[in-house]
Amino acid sequence: MNREGSGSTTFTEIITKNTVYQSALFALNLLLMVATVVMVFTGYTLLTTYHFDKIYYPDSKLEAFWPMNALPWTLIGIGVSTLMVAVLGFVVFSLQIRPLITIYAVLLAPLVLGKFGLIHITFKTETALREESSYLDIAEYQNAAMQLYHEKEDFRQSWDLLQTHLRCCGGTYYLDYILSSYANQTYMCYPQSCCVEKNINGECILKNKDRVSFEANINV
Repeated sequence: MNREGSGSTTFTEIITKNTVYQSALFALNLLLMVATVVMVFTGYTLLTTYHFDKIYYPDSKLEAFWPMNALPWTLIGIGVSTLMVAVLGFVVFSLQIRPLITIYAVLLAPLVLGKFGLIHITFKTETALREESSYLDIAEYQNAAMQLYHEKEDFRQSWDLLQTHLRCCGGTYYLDYILSSYANQTYMCYPQSCCVEKNINGECILKNKDRVSFEANINV
């Protein structure tokens, strides 16, 4: 009788422990799914709304903003990876296959390391925004952006999109790009967001640089 009772108790404990493990695994996967949605949405917002990827440019003064370029892509990358692991977790939860449990546990390790990397990049981004926000640094970055705008086609396209989407023109003044010392063209209308006059084909009417300089001096 005692043995039968002991066996029954042991079997009940095993069932109870499995149920607890399954519940914990299910809760963990729900948490991972929520984290996935938050990370992917945040990364997507940083790219499409705040254009973090368009501020950085390699081999220039703007490369100091590399964390701003890395942050949204890291969020999306870890988010997608977390989603795949969470899906595997639900499979493990339903099938209770030991090899899959092992694979699931192994895949969780790099995700945890990736989260620490994400935290590091986040702090780097905050530091870059705080330390590079003085008036002198802003002027230096603005000059670097204007030089890149006239020299690099890919940067010009990204910067036009950025300023058009944010509804801004120039850096501190709407004539910044036209009066820039980096501009070699006689006629220009930079950036595209500064264009207020268009012809019948929708093309920006080019401005004479000397005429704009004269008008600027009068306005001052």
